[in-house]
Amino acid sequence: MNTSNKELKFIHITKTAGTSIENAGIKQNIKWGRFHKEYGFWHIPFIKIDKQIRDKYDWFLIVRNPYTRILSEYYCKWGGVSNFYMTVTYMNSYLIRKIKNRSEEFPKCHYVEQYKYVDDTSKIHILRFENLEKEFYDLMKMYNLENVILEKTNSKPASAPYTVNDFSNELIDLINDVYDKDFKLFGYDKINPHK
Repeated sequence: MNTSNKELKFIHITKTAGTSIENAGIKQNIKWGRFHKEYGFWHIPFIKIDKQIRDKYDWFLIVRNPYTRILSEYYCKWGGVSNFYMTVTYMNSYLIRKIKNRSEEFPKCHYVEQYKYVDDTSKIHILRFENLEKEFYDLMKMYNLENVILEKTNSKPASAPYTVNDFSNELIDLINDVYDKDFKLFGYDKINPHK
């Protein structure tokens, strides 16, 4: 049960089902993410949002395994190549370049570390992409929002040829280094590419 009596708002980390969350909310006239104009550009790291706004609401966000999130970025029409898959070598070099050149500024924000969306001074419910449906509906029940129904959108094309198994050792090492805090804070295991 929600004891704070604050309205629940959403922090949209790229490639974590955020569009589905936003669409589910707006169908019930709940303005989350891109519809919540007070937040500003909806992918900006939460800590960059005015403290007054951060304190005004309760928040939730979704985190995802860094490897599958990066793969999803590759297939994204905004942060990646969309349907132009190229070769596995191209995919690896493309992702390495994108991660090294990531930006927290509008209009980019793709590839930004997930921990940068967490603020210990704000009430933030952290849901896991891998268990999203259950955790989302549990949270909706807590805030008396059971009428919000989640529908899948922007999912990876069925024809997408590459998986995390196609990541090069160099890419895995880079992900392990750049997203180290994400692995630790959110409890995801790292791959050792040198076994």
